[in-house]
Amino acid sequence: MVLADRGEFRAALAEADVAARALRGVDLGYLHTQRALVLSRAGRYDEALSTFARALTHLQRFAEPEWICRVLSNRGALLGYTGGYRAAERDLRRTIELADRHGLEVFSGQARHNLGFISLRTGDVPTALRLFAEAEPFFPAQGHNQAARLLDVADAYLSVRLFRDAREHLEHAVDVLAEGGFAVDVAEAQVLLARTHLLDHAAGAAARTASEAAAEFRRQRRPGWTALADHLALYARVEAGESGGELLGDLRSSARRLGRRGWAHAAVHSHVLAGAMAHELGDRRVARVELDHASRARHRGPIAVRAPAWYATALRRLVDADERGALRAARAGLGVVDDYAATLGATDLRVRASGWGEDLATLGVRLTKESGDGWRYLTWVERWRANALRRPPVRPPHDPRLARDLAQLRRVTADLATCSARGDDTRPLTAEQVRLERAVRDRSRVVTGPSGRSTGGALDRAELRELLGDRALVELADHDGTLVAVTFAAGRCRLHELGPFGAAATEMDSLRFSLHRLARRHGSAASLAAAEAGVAYSGRQLDAMLLAPLREAIGDRELVIAPSDALHALPWSALPSLRDTTVSVVPSVTMWVSATRRLRSPSRGRGVVVVAGPGLDHSAAEVRAVARHHRGVRRLTGRRATVAATLDAIDGASTVHIAAHGRFRFDNPQFSALDLDDGPLTVYDLERISRAPRRLVLSACDTALSAVHPGDELQGVAAAFLSLGTSTLVASVTPVADNETRTLMGSFHRRLAAGASPGRALAEAETTTGTLGFVCFGASE
Repeated sequence: MVLADRGEFRAALAEADVAARALRGVDLGYLHTQRALVLSRAGRYDEALSTFARALTHLQRFAEPEWICRVLSNRGALLGYTGGYRAAERDLRRTIELADRHGLEVFSGQARHNLGFISLRTGDVPTALRLFAEAEPFFPAQGHNQAARLLDVADAYLSVRLFRDAREHLEHAVDVLAEGGFAVDVAEAQVLLARTHLLDHAAGAAARTASEAAAEFRRQRRPGWTALADHLALYARVEAGESGGELLGDLRSSARRLGRRGWAHAAVHSHVLAGAMAHELGDRRVARVELDHASRARHRGPIAVRAPAWYATALRRLVDADERGALRAARAGLGVVDDYAATLGATDLRVRASGWGEDLATLGVRLTKESGDGWRYLTWVERWRANALRRPPVRPPHDPRLARDLAQLRRVTADLATCSARGDDTRPLTAEQVRLERAVRDRSRVVTGPSGRSTGGALDRAELRELLGDRALVELADHDGTLVAVTFAAGRCRLHELGPFGAAATEMDSLRFSLHRLARRHGSAASLAAAEAGVAYSGRQLDAMLLAPLREAIGDRELVIAPSDALHALPWSALPSLRDTTVSVVPSVTMWVSATRRLRSPSRGRGVVVVAGPGLDHSAAEVRAVARHHRGVRRLTGRRATVAATLDAIDGASTVHIAAHGRFRFDNPQFSALDLDDGPLTVYDLERISRAPRRLVLSACDTALSAVHPGDELQGVAAAFLSLGTSTLVASVTPVADNETRTLMGSFHRRLAAGASPGRALAEAETTTGTLGFVCFGASE
């Protein structure tokens, strides 16, 4: 096994052959077990399986439970690796039963982990993560088994496109393997790392990593793994923009080689790459052959195979100029992605998993844009936009351990703030905060989704026109770096190209920078004056880029705007043409339709709640002023404004106003929070309420900021409330000055109580006070 750990498989097997001549009985069973492990690591899977069977025959004869567990557990993992899931599960459950009966805890843990691996292979990521977590205590902190655990968890994260988490686990696994002298497995970890880079569009890093792995596999004389690493290196060249007949030939050869070596999933990817390149080069014959190969995989296998196989089906139909057929295939593929995302309960998994539909959605959007039909384009953009937010939220079942960890996290975070203010050593508390956040995150990710609930309800043109009334809709999208708008007003839907998306995003960054300086009041009078001039200049520039070209289509109507990508963070009232204009901003038009329907339903919610968080000079006065504009107000201030009391009060409320410090967490938006008396109220806490408040005002900094993932999937406090069902949300996308906010909110609620819609009340309040940064999200009625 020492030779095998060094990648010298031939030498290891030769030594085993020599030993076999001298061994008998149970000793021969031990040898067959080790030989099977070497064959498995060398990629000679059929030989490994037959050798495991021979080992088992010897070991059962001598009733060796520990070694029987070793064989069954490893054979189960190998069967899972090669697609024999039922047989794999039988072996692993036999292992657990035998190990538990004989007190062999390590084998019990390993078998549970391998069951997780089978779940991962069959696409059940929450169950896989749960089983991995259950098995973790059985694994040592270092060594080969620990590295194997890290690799499998990384693979699970990769299947839901959590690239940063996957990369962290893989880099840790490489360190563990290198320190332990397991050279053979370092290269296997590099293969997963290269794939992570590819999916994260880091072609250069992927090419380097895949090439290093391929060189190592060649040195080890492992042709199967070499074929896989070579495939990833070719994939990286395609991602980097390379094309041409020679590369096409290499891709086709790679696909055949992968098929012969048993890498069926990678072979599908290689066929897709080859087929797409042949189509691009005008070689229809080769395109048909390659895409036909790939499309056969569209009904089976993990989502990482089925989604590209459906993409291949759509391209195949385009080769024959069947555009309608291509759109049907792209739509069917997105349905598969929807179904997969619906199996995931945790928000951070669902929003990322939608990324598997990127190629399919991009193809559909391109085809409909080329048609010039605004309505077709709009319905296709909506098909993939913010799907995770539209899906009914998954509320985790009551989990005492999760609740305990969240409560402890609040205490530690509050203590950390106190220690930091005193200048004490915060390192122990910071370490504990990191540990608890990881525990909360991991605990939440094992929740299974409802499955089978499609979010693919199509927009109805007549209904949209009726709901909009005199308002106009503007939906923005980034199409290959070009900002594209579709407008819908008075029943007419039109397409517009607005220019480079990057220019608008850069100008928005300048605007936000200036607003940030003004809110903090940092710098001299001259620098603050420059910031004010910056706001005015950027506002005019953005107005010219985003709205002036649409003016003929939208007139001076009230607007419903669905931004895209970075523009979700734009404070729209800073654009001069929108001053004193009623604007509501939505993640998607489909969500706006749903929110408007809810607002027009008879249900009104129960009561008004105002909450004042700690550390804000004006929060108590602000909520007192707000309360004067409403009847029957439940007020939570001071020590009463705890997380538990707030969650209880806002659950099902008609109107809620929360004045508190807010924080957006770029590293993990699920820990974005509002500060309350006993600590932060995070998105994890919010997701436990039964009924979201119907109308919500967050008088706090940055609470409307979101992490934006492919498909305009949003994550953050505001996104969480909208997903839970809040119809109207007023919140800030920038820092805001406390005293100015108090004045703005007083003006806003006075108008709201007088009967103005939230969007109208906010527009008038901002015009009156000159305070910018707040946005009305959702429906404004």
